[in-house]
Amino acid sequence: MKTTHFFIPLLSMFIIFSCGKDDGGTSGPPAPTPTPKVPEASTLLFPENNTECNEGSIVSVTESEVTFNWSTSENTDSYTITVINLSSNTVQTETLRGTEKMFRLMRGTPYEWFVESRNESGNVKSMKWRFFNEGPGIENYAPFPPEAISPKRGSTLDPTSEVTLEWSANDVDNDLKEFEIYLGTTAKNVTLLATVTKKSHDISVKQATDYYWRVRAIDNEGNSANSEIFEFRIN
Repeated sequence: MKTTHFFIPLLSMFIIFSCGKDDGGTSGPPAPTPTPKVPEASTLLFPENNTECNEGSIVSVTESEVTFNWSTSENTDSYTITVINLSSNTVQTETLRGTEKMFRLMRGTPYEWFVESRNESGNVKSMKWRFFNEGPGIENYAPFPPEAISPKRGSTLDPTSEVTLEWSANDVDNDLKEFEIYLGTTAKNVTLLATVTKKSHDISVKQATDYYWRVRAIDNEGNSANSEIFEFRIN
Protein backbone atom coordinates (compact mmCIF):
# COMPACT_ATOMS: atom_id res chain seq x y z
CA MET A 1 0.00 0.00 0.00
CA LYS A 2 2.85 2.39 0.70
CA THR A 3 4.26 1.81 -2.74
CA THR A 4 0.90 2.50 -4.32
CA HIS A 5 0.43 5.79 -2.43
CA PHE A 6 3.90 6.94 -3.49
CA PHE A 7 3.31 6.20 -7.18
CA ILE A 8 -0.02 8.05 -7.49
CA PRO A 9 1.31 11.56 -6.53
CA LEU A 10 4.19 11.13 -8.99
CA LEU A 11 1.79 10.21 -11.78
CA SER A 12 -0.44 13.21 -10.94
CA MET A 13 2.51 15.60 -11.11
CA PHE A 14 3.53 14.19 -14.50
CA ILE A 15 0.00 14.74 -15.85
CA ILE A 16 -0.11 18.34 -14.53
CA PHE A 17 3.21 19.31 -16.12
CA SER A 18 2.28 17.59 -19.37
CA CYS A 19 -1.02 19.48 -19.61
CA GLY A 20 0.72 22.80 -18.97
CA LYS A 21 2.99 22.41 -21.98
CA ASP A 22 1.69 23.59 -25.37
CA ASP A 23 3.82 21.88 -28.00
CA GLY A 24 1.77 23.18 -30.88
CA GLY A 25 1.74 26.89 -29.92
CA THR A 26 4.12 29.74 -30.63
CA SER A 27 5.65 32.15 -28.17
CA GLY A 28 4.41 35.76 -28.33
CA PRO A 29 1.98 37.47 -30.77
CA PRO A 30 2.30 36.92 -34.54
CA ALA A 31 4.77 39.16 -36.37
CA PRO A 32 3.10 42.27 -37.88
CA THR A 33 2.86 42.58 -41.64
CA PRO A 34 5.62 44.96 -42.78
CA THR A 35 4.41 48.31 -44.12
CA PRO A 36 5.37 48.88 -47.78
CA LYS A 37 8.10 51.44 -48.32
CA VAL A 38 7.19 54.84 -49.75
CA PRO A 39 7.66 54.88 -53.56
CA GLU A 40 10.63 56.57 -55.15
CA ALA A 41 10.16 59.36 -57.69
CA SER A 42 10.21 58.41 -61.34
CA THR A 43 12.55 60.05 -63.87
CA LEU A 44 10.85 61.70 -66.84
CA LEU A 45 12.24 60.73 -70.25
CA PHE A 46 10.11 62.12 -73.10
CA PRO A 47 9.01 64.74 -74.12
CA GLU A 48 12.18 66.43 -72.87
CA ASN A 49 12.19 69.56 -70.76
CA ASN A 50 12.11 73.02 -72.39
CA THR A 51 12.16 71.63 -75.93
CA GLU A 52 9.96 71.41 -79.00
CA CYS A 53 8.26 68.03 -79.33
CA ASN A 54 8.16 67.10 -83.02
CA GLU A 55 7.82 63.32 -82.76
CA GLY A 56 4.04 63.09 -82.40
CA SER A 57 1.63 61.59 -84.91
CA ILE A 58 -0.37 64.34 -86.62
CA VAL A 59 -4.12 63.77 -86.30
CA SER A 60 -5.35 67.03 -87.80
CA VAL A 61 -4.32 70.62 -88.40
CA THR A 62 -4.93 71.34 -84.73
CA GLU A 63 -4.08 68.06 -82.93
CA SER A 64 -1.39 65.41 -82.69
CA GLU A 65 -0.81 62.30 -80.57
CA VAL A 66 2.28 62.29 -78.34
CA THR A 67 3.58 59.28 -76.40
CA PHE A 68 5.01 60.09 -72.94
CA ASN A 69 7.73 57.92 -71.37
CA TRP A 70 9.24 57.75 -67.89
CA SER A 71 11.42 55.36 -65.90
CA THR A 72 10.24 52.68 -63.47
CA SER A 73 10.66 53.57 -59.80
CA GLU A 74 11.25 51.41 -56.73
CA ASN A 75 8.36 50.36 -54.42
CA THR A 76 5.75 51.50 -56.96
CA ASP A 77 2.45 49.77 -57.73
CA SER A 78 1.09 52.29 -60.26
CA TYR A 79 1.81 55.63 -61.90
CA THR A 80 -0.42 58.67 -62.41
CA ILE A 81 0.62 60.93 -65.27
CA THR A 82 -0.71 64.49 -65.45
CA VAL A 83 -0.46 66.66 -68.58
CA ILE A 84 -1.44 70.34 -68.41
CA ASN A 85 -2.18 72.63 -71.36
CA LEU A 86 -0.48 75.86 -70.23
CA SER A 87 -2.56 78.00 -72.59
CA SER A 88 -5.98 76.80 -71.42
CA ASN A 89 -5.07 75.12 -68.08
CA THR A 90 -6.85 71.99 -69.34
CA VAL A 91 -5.67 68.90 -67.43
CA GLN A 92 -5.44 65.31 -68.70
CA THR A 93 -4.59 62.52 -66.26
CA GLU A 94 -4.33 58.74 -66.29
CA THR A 95 -3.35 56.06 -63.75
CA LEU A 96 -1.64 52.93 -65.07
CA ARG A 97 0.95 50.28 -64.19
CA GLY A 98 3.21 50.83 -67.17
CA THR A 99 5.65 53.66 -67.98
CA GLU A 100 4.23 54.84 -71.29
CA LYS A 101 1.06 56.73 -72.19
CA MET A 102 -0.23 58.43 -75.33
CA PHE A 103 -2.26 61.66 -75.17
CA ARG A 104 -3.90 63.72 -77.90
CA LEU A 105 -2.60 67.30 -77.65
CA MET A 106 -3.18 70.64 -79.30
CA ARG A 107 -0.48 71.57 -81.79
CA GLY A 108 1.60 74.71 -81.37
CA THR A 109 0.81 74.73 -77.63
CA PRO A 110 2.95 74.68 -74.46
CA TYR A 111 2.46 71.81 -71.99
CA GLU A 112 3.65 70.78 -68.55
CA TRP A 113 3.74 67.18 -67.29
CA PHE A 114 4.75 65.09 -64.29
CA VAL A 115 4.28 61.57 -62.92
CA GLU A 116 3.28 60.38 -59.44
CA SER A 117 4.62 57.02 -58.23
CA ARG A 118 2.05 55.30 -56.00
CA ASN A 119 1.55 52.44 -53.56
CA GLU A 120 -0.64 51.97 -50.48
CA SER A 121 1.86 53.91 -48.35
CA GLY A 122 1.55 57.10 -50.39
CA ASN A 123 2.68 58.82 -53.57
CA VAL A 124 5.72 60.81 -54.70
CA LYS A 125 5.84 63.30 -57.59
CA SER A 126 8.54 63.48 -60.21
CA MET A 127 10.00 66.75 -61.43
CA LYS A 128 7.77 68.89 -63.66
CA TRP A 129 8.84 69.25 -67.29
CA ARG A 130 7.61 71.65 -69.97
CA PHE A 131 7.62 71.38 -73.75
CA PHE A 132 6.04 72.88 -76.86
CA ASN A 133 3.98 70.54 -79.00
CA GLU A 134 5.02 71.23 -82.57
CA GLY A 135 2.58 73.24 -84.64
CA PRO A 136 2.04 73.71 -88.37
CA GLY A 137 4.26 76.35 -89.96
CA ILE A 138 5.53 77.80 -86.66
CA GLU A 139 8.96 79.39 -87.11
CA ASN A 140 9.21 81.01 -83.69
CA TYR A 141 7.57 79.84 -80.48
CA ALA A 142 6.20 81.95 -77.66
CA PRO A 143 8.00 81.70 -74.30
CA PHE A 144 6.88 79.31 -71.61
CA PRO A 145 4.87 81.02 -68.82
CA PRO A 146 7.31 82.26 -66.13
CA GLU A 147 7.36 80.52 -62.74
CA ALA A 148 7.88 82.17 -59.34
CA ILE A 149 11.07 81.33 -57.45
CA SER A 150 10.95 83.89 -54.64
CA PRO A 151 8.97 84.73 -52.63
CA LYS A 152 7.49 81.26 -52.71
CA ARG A 153 3.82 81.18 -53.55
CA GLY A 154 1.65 81.71 -50.47
CA SER A 155 4.61 82.51 -48.22
CA THR A 156 4.55 84.93 -45.27
CA LEU A 157 7.62 87.14 -44.80
CA ASP A 158 8.96 88.93 -41.74
CA PRO A 159 8.49 92.71 -41.63
CA THR A 160 10.68 94.42 -44.21
CA SER A 161 10.63 97.41 -46.53
CA GLU A 162 11.96 95.69 -49.65
CA VAL A 163 11.46 92.32 -51.35
CA THR A 164 13.21 90.83 -54.37
CA LEU A 165 10.86 89.19 -56.85
CA GLU A 166 12.59 86.36 -58.69
CA TRP A 167 11.27 84.06 -61.40
CA SER A 168 12.37 81.49 -63.98
CA ALA A 169 11.56 81.71 -67.69
CA ASN A 170 12.45 79.60 -70.71
CA ASP A 171 11.97 79.76 -74.46
CA VAL A 172 12.46 77.03 -77.05
CA ASP A 173 14.03 79.56 -79.44
CA ASN A 174 16.20 81.03 -76.67
CA ASP A 175 15.31 84.58 -77.69
CA LEU A 176 13.77 86.09 -74.55
CA LYS A 177 13.94 89.86 -74.68
CA GLU A 178 12.28 91.35 -71.58
CA PHE A 179 9.82 90.89 -68.75
CA GLU A 180 6.88 92.99 -67.62
CA ILE A 181 6.18 92.88 -63.87
CA TYR A 182 2.65 93.42 -62.61
CA LEU A 183 1.95 94.05 -58.90
CA GLY A 184 -1.08 94.79 -56.70
CA THR A 185 -2.61 94.27 -53.26
CA THR A 186 -5.52 92.22 -54.62
CA ALA A 187 -5.54 89.55 -57.31
CA LYS A 188 -7.82 91.64 -59.53
CA ASN A 189 -5.85 94.88 -59.56
CA VAL A 190 -2.30 93.91 -60.53
CA THR A 191 -0.91 96.69 -62.73
CA LEU A 192 2.30 97.16 -64.69
CA LEU A 193 5.13 98.08 -62.33
CA ALA A 194 8.27 97.78 -64.45
CA THR A 195 9.82 96.29 -67.56
CA VAL A 196 13.20 94.61 -67.05
CA THR A 197 15.63 92.36 -68.92
CA LYS A 198 16.79 90.28 -65.97
CA LYS A 199 14.78 87.66 -64.06
CA SER A 200 14.50 89.54 -60.77
CA HIS A 201 13.36 92.93 -59.51
CA ASP A 202 13.34 94.72 -56.13
CA ILE A 203 10.07 96.22 -54.92
CA SER A 204 9.08 98.35 -51.93
CA VAL A 205 6.54 96.79 -49.54
CA LYS A 206 4.60 97.65 -46.40
CA GLN A 207 3.94 95.69 -43.22
CA ALA A 208 0.68 93.78 -42.70
CA THR A 209 -0.06 93.75 -46.43
CA ASP A 210 -0.85 91.05 -48.98
CA TYR A 211 0.80 91.31 -52.39
CA TYR A 212 -0.07 89.72 -55.73
CA TRP A 213 2.20 89.65 -58.77
CA ARG A 214 2.70 88.12 -62.18
CA VAL A 215 5.27 88.30 -64.95
CA ARG A 216 4.85 88.54 -68.73
CA ALA A 217 7.76 87.14 -70.77
CA ILE A 218 8.34 88.65 -74.22
CA ASP A 219 10.70 87.37 -76.94
CA ASN A 220 12.43 89.13 -79.82
CA GLU A 221 9.55 88.36 -82.19
CA GLY A 222 6.96 89.94 -79.88
CA ASN A 223 5.57 86.58 -78.73
CA SER A 224 4.63 86.60 -75.06
CA ALA A 225 3.35 84.42 -72.21
CA ASN A 226 1.86 85.39 -68.85
CA SER A 227 2.61 83.63 -65.59
CA GLU A 228 -0.03 82.74 -63.08
CA ILE A 229 -0.74 85.25 -60.31
CA PHE A 230 1.50 84.61 -57.28
CA GLU A 231 0.89 85.90 -53.78
CA PHE A 232 2.80 86.56 -50.54
CA ARG A 233 2.24 88.48 -47.30
CA ILE A 234 4.38 90.83 -45.24
CA ASN A 235 3.73 90.48 -41.49
